[in-house]
Amino acid sequence: MRNLLIISIILVASSLCHGQYTVVYKTIKYNVESGKYKPSRRNIANEVDKDIVIFKKLIEVQDATHIRLIFSDYNLGENSKLKIESIADNGTQVFNEEFLDIWRGKSAIFNGNAVQVSLIKS
Repeated sequence: MRNLLIISIILVASSLCHGQYTVVYKTIKYNVESGKYKPSRRNIANEVDKDIVIFKKLIEVQDATHIRLIFSDYNLGENSKLKIESIADNGTQVFNEEFLDIWRGKSAIFNGNAVQVSLIKS
């Protein structure tokens, strides 16, 4: 199975100017490819009813106050899920392919300048 993730990051920075908040968005493109998951024979027996992290990527952008990921292409497969976790406050969002479609490939907006993206085989 090939699991492909292409991520664009929208940075949300806000500042107070003349009593009003100004929101500045900046889009940065990342290409992230998790590769194929190939279970070994030794691990197959141990993998029953376990979630296995098969890919993990820390995405960090200096000077960002918030981060939102936009997945422009993805193929999670039938038994995979995507977990996004804020490093700042551990806010977490988990997607399977169906929920990622419902969210139109966009994550929630996370606090801080870094998120951990994990691809998990269920």
